[in-house]
Amino acid sequence: MSTFLLQNPEMQVIAKRFQELLDREGITQDSFSKKLGLSRGHLSKVLTHKALPSGVMLIKLANAGYDVTWLLSGEESGLANWEDERNLLEFHITRLEKLLFKQ
Repeated sequence: MSTFLLQNPEMQVIAKRFQELLDREGITQDSFSKKLGLSRGHLSKVLTHKALPSGVMLIKLANAGYDVTWLLSGEESGLANWEDERNLLEFHITRLEKLLFKQ
């Protein structure tokens, strides 16, 4: 394995954020992997900064409501809990349509 990967500060920060996520959830790597349908081996490699998260992993995390932007950059995106955001948006759109079309 490349020593670049082990010493890459960005990968170490991403690994730390993933561990924070697991700690916050109070869940093991195995349980988290099963919950989201992730590869346990790949998650382990991300946590030990031997690999970057795959696109599939990031999509699964986003679909489950995790803030992928925070995981990768440390910046809150406001897109976590997309389901809540989508429901709120749909509510407002329906309300506006009722006002516009007086239904």
